[in-house]
Amino acid sequence: MKMKKLLTGILAAAMLLTSGMSAFAAESNPTPAQTYSIEVTNKDAGHTYEVYQIFTGDLSVDEKGTKTLSNVAFGSSVDPDKLASLGKNATEVAEKIEESKDDLESIRPTLYAALTTPVTTLTKSENANTDGKFSYTASGLAAGYYLIKDKDNSLNGVDTSYTTMILQVVGDVSVEAKSESPEVLKKVVEETYQQNDGFGLGYNDVADYDIGDVIPFELIGSSISKETIATYTTYDYEFHDTQSEGLTFIADSFKVYIADSAIDDNMKEVPSKLYTVTIDGQNMTVAMDLKNADLNALLTNTSRVVVRYNSRLNANAVIGLPGNPNEVYLTYSNNPYDNTSKGETPKDKVIVFTYRLDTLKYDGASKDKKVVDPLKGAKFKLLKKNDAGEVTGVAILDENGKIAEYVAPTYAEDGKTLTNGTVLESGDDGYFKVAGMDEGVYYLREVEAPEGFNLLTEDVKIVVDADCVNTQDWDGKPETALRGFEDQAEGIKNVLENAEGVVVWVENNHGAILPSTGGIGTTIFYIVGGVLIVAAIAFFALRRKHQA
Repeated sequence: MKMKKLLTGILAAAMLLTSGMSAFAAESNPTPAQTYSIEVTNKDAGHTYEVYQIFTGDLSVDEKGTKTLSNVAFGSSVDPDKLASLGKNATEVAEKIEESKDDLESIRPTLYAALTTPVTTLTKSENANTDGKFSYTASGLAAGYYLIKDKDNSLNGVDTSYTTMILQVVGDVSVEAKSESPEVLKKVVEETYQQNDGFGLGYNDVADYDIGDVIPFELIGSSISKETIATYTTYDYEFHDTQSEGLTFIADSFKVYIADSAIDDNMKEVPSKLYTVTIDGQNMTVAMDLKNADLNALLTNTSRVVVRYNSRLNANAVIGLPGNPNEVYLTYSNNPYDNTSKGETPKDKVIVFTYRLDTLKYDGASKDKKVVDPLKGAKFKLLKKNDAGEVTGVAILDENGKIAEYVAPTYAEDGKTLTNGTVLESGDDGYFKVAGMDEGVYYLREVEAPEGFNLLTEDVKIVVDADCVNTQDWDGKPETALRGFEDQAEGIKNVLENAEGVVVWVENNHGAILPSTGGIGTTIFYIVGGVLIVAAIAFFALRRKHQA
C-alpha cells in the first residue's frame, strides 16, 4: 500500500540559511530590486497555502554568482516582539532558526504566534499536471525568507495533512510539498474465493451469503511514520463504518491487530483497552490514539492497523441487485498544533448479495402446451447436502418466506421422513418462493404431492450459479459485481429480473388411481354389468321353460 510522506521541516530549492550566516553578511555588487515567484507542487488538491514574509534584506551577488541577503530585517508578516525569545534582532532570530532547521518543531509554536498577515496566498492550478500533481503559485515577491503554511482550519475533513516550509527567495523557487496521511480499505470474506491477495484468505470486495449467515469483514488502515506521530500531542485514528440495513454488527466479534508485513495469523493483537468500539444502529466506529505509548510501541513506520469483525445478514437484506453495500472511511489527526483538526480519507466499499428461488409446480401432462397447468398444494422442504449426499441442513423460513436459518435434520422412526424444516407449499399459481439464498447447490424434497399425483421419489437438485465477480478493485457499481446467473445450470429454467435469482420448474404426474366418470373403467363396468343381466335373464327363462 502506498504511503504519503510528511515534510515537517524546512523545504526549499535553497533551504533556509543553507549558506550559513554568511547569507546575512554585507556583500558587494547589490542587484537592482526585482521580484520572484514561488511554485509549490503537491499531489493533493485541497490545500490553501498562505505566504508570510519573515525576513527581508538587500540581495547581492558576488563574483562567483552566489546570492546573499544583507541588511536583514524582519519581514512584513511577523511581530518582532513575539520573536524576542529567539533573539534580540532579526539576525539573531535568523541564527536561531538556522540552528533549529533540523528540528523546526521546537521553534514552530513561537514562529506561528508571531505571524500576522500573509503577503499572499498561493493559487492552485485548475487541473493536475501531467505527473498528477497540482501547482500552487505566487509571483511578485521581493527577495527574502518566507514561511509557507496551510491556512488554519482549511484541511478539516480533507484527506491530507498540514505542511510548513521556510523558503529562501533569491530567485524563482520551485519545491514539492509532501504530506503524510493514511489510507483505508475494506474487505469481506467470500468462502468460495480461495485466494489470498495480501488481505487474508478469501478477503475481497464482493461476496454472497444466505440470510442468517455470519460474515467476516476487515478494515485496513495504513499507518504513518513514528517520526510524524511524535510531532503530535495525540494522534487520533478512527475508523467509521456504515452497513446496509440488511447487516447487523456482532458486538463481541471486534479485534484490532497491527500488521508489520503480511495480514495473516501472525499479526500482533492490540489489547482491547487501547481502542474503543462504538455501535449505533448501522454505524460503527473503532477509535484509538497512535501516540499512546503502549500502542505506539507496537508500530513501525510501515505498520498497518487491521480491524476484523463479523456481521450477520438479516431479513432486511436486499435480494439481488442493487445488493447490500457497506463502506468505511478513516479520520485522523492532521495538524500538530490543533488537536481538533482531522483529515478524512475517501470511502472504500464492499458489497454482499443474496438471492431468491422461485419454484413452479406443474402438471407433467401439460408440458407440451404453450402454457403449462400449475399445480396447487405440492409441499416441499429445502435442503443442503454434503458431498456424500447426506442432508446437512433443512431450511427454516420466516413469515415472509426468507431464510431464517438452516438446522440439522431430524427424522421419524423410519429414519427417512424429515420431521423438521419449513414446509413450502405451491399456491394457486403453482409457485412457492424462497428468498435469502447463497450461491450453491440445493435440493427440494417433495413431502406431499397434490391429490391424484405421484410423490416424487428423488430430490430435485438445483444449482444457483451467480456470476458474482470477486475482485480487489471493485468500482462501486453493483451491476459490475453481480452480472447475472448461469441459466443453463442444473435444474434452472430461467432467471429473474434484476439478478434477484433463478426459476425452477418441477413436474408432477398422475398416479395409478380409479379412473374418473366416463373413462374406460366405467365402460368396462357397464359391459360386465350388461353381461350379467343377460345371463340372469337367460337363467330365469331356462328355469321357467323347465318348470313348464
